[in-house]
Amino acid sequence: MTIIALMFIWNYGDYHFVPAVRRVTHQVAGFDCDGYIKSDGSFAPDTAALERSIKASRSNSRANIVSRPASLLDGLSDNQKVYEYQNGMLIPMIYKQRVGMIPENQGVIIKFEEYKYHPNARVIYNLPGRFMLNQDEPAKKP
Repeated sequence: MTIIALMFIWNYGDYHFVPAVRRVTHQVAGFDCDGYIKSDGSFAPDTAALERSIKASRSNSRANIVSRPASLLDGLSDNQKVYEYQNGMLIPMIYKQRVGMIPENQGVIIKFEEYKYHPNARVIYNLPGRFMLNQDEPAKKP
């Protein structure tokens, strides 16, 4: 599997965006699967982990799955408005606990660069990175 990292940092006032590969758990064909959020916002399943998950579900055993990364949807509440990141665009969605993500009626799609991050901003649930306070910027290597 090839993972391409974004090579830029965007500033958002007191915050800046730091691209990073995120390891998460997501539903694939009805099974929990470990994988990664790619730079375009899509989920790349770890096929070996998916096979283990399928085998474990068939034997009703979770013994093969030791520790799991956070679910892609952890922390979201029913009817929460979120953005879905797709190739540099943010698509307004509503999270429904029973059905997952549905498009927001009359929602406006915006470019990621237009997003104004603050701690109470609308969540981008599949963001390939994170926002950090400017003062918390990682030390630069010489």
